Amino acid sequence: MDGFRTIACMNRNSYAKSISRLVDSAEKYYTVLPPYRIIHRPEAVLAAKPELLEISKTLASTSPVNAKAMEDLKELLTDGSTSPLFRKDGVAAKKAVAELRKELTTV
Repeated sequence: MDGFRTIACMNRNSYAKSISRLVDSAEKYYTVLPPYRIIHRPEAVLAAKPELLEISKTLASTSPVNAKAMEDLKELLTDGSTSPLFRKDGVAAKKAVAELRKELTTV
């Protein structure tokens, strides 16, 4: 698979908005009733907040991004069995998101 395909602008923007909503939801986690809480661990999301917001900013811009990293981002945000965002380990989440951020801009 070619890791340098062009990513649709709409797809990039939807990921950027999803990341921003995830961070906002993590910040409000304990003020929201349990059925309406995010399933990600707020500790992990907040530990990786600066990197997540940088990824969101990059995706919202017009700068090129790595297609393989976009696939990894989807997995990071959605795979509860492997993603550190679903665990209580903030250090692992921060490290994984930082690596993804670097990979995303490596074109």
